[in-house]
Amino acid sequence: MLAARLFNRITRDQIESALAALGVLRGDSILANVSLRSLGYVSGGARAVVEALASIVGPEGNLMVPSFPAVDPLPAPPPGGEFDEIETPSAAGLLSEAFRMRPGTLRSLHPVGAMAAVGPLAHGWLEGHERFASPFAEGTPIDRFVRSGGRILIIGAHAGPILPYLQEKAEFPHLYLPGVREMTVHSRRGETIPVATKVFRSASCGVVILQGERPETRDYVLIRDYALVFPAEREKRLDKGGYLRHNRGRLLGRIERLKQRGILSAGMVGTAEAVLIDAAPFCDLVGADLAWEVIRFKEEYDPEKIETLGLS
Repeated sequence: MLAARLFNRITRDQIESALAALGVLRGDSILANVSLRSLGYVSGGARAVVEALASIVGPEGNLMVPSFPAVDPLPAPPPGGEFDEIETPSAAGLLSEAFRMRPGTLRSLHPVGAMAAVGPLAHGWLEGHERFASPFAEGTPIDRFVRSGGRILIIGAHAGPILPYLQEKAEFPHLYLPGVREMTVHSRRGETIPVATKVFRSASCGVVILQGERPETRDYVLIRDYALVFPAEREKRLDKGGYLRHNRGRLLGRIERLKQRGILSAGMVGTAEAVLIDAAPFCDLVGADLAWEVIRFKEEYDPEKIETLGLS
């Protein structure tokens, strides 16, 4: 930590400059998934990063951040089954919690997939989220964000809530436990709302089965690496784990293909790798690929067997 303070310091102004160089514009609609630790030592901490993001898109822009009440490792219900819009903290990272606490931030009322947002589109994105049993289905905040022409900002992390959204679209097998779970939501207006929601099965539903070189061979990869092998340290972990033997080039080349199509730009923010992605074409491309993988191997998604693979 001392070395980071001395040599890897980054200020709010430097963060704004780096975001501008990456291509973030005033008036943009941004879904941010940021690893605070990856940035180096940030003067002002998570709050400074939040203010840099809000400042660069401006009051005419929109900013959305995950605000899940629990993560295990997927979005999960809060302990005790009760979710309070104001009192329940976000478990989606320090930046997420700093954003939730920022004056003017709105938060959706879904007890599993809560999202927080600011800007002219924020209310329209978040309104009525609690009416959806599937937290990332068509019509939920993530879907509204994608359809509104938003862009995904990833800094030292993965694609975040876009991933279960893509799985929903692809009708991913065993994504949720059977049935729904009844929970209680308390809104900032003092309402007590009963909500029925699906609950993610486990980490096993995040593993994608891929065709190997021969019909009898299989590759396995986490959904976050299937969507985008990023940042570069992920490739090292895949090497160490021995995965992606046959589909390596196809997935590792996705960033370059997205760059060539003008869908993705890449750069650095502090010590972290960062990408800015046009959400709609990215979801169309990855979603179509994922749907095809699911069709080919739908009967082979045995959660108990996949759990034993030990992917991480």
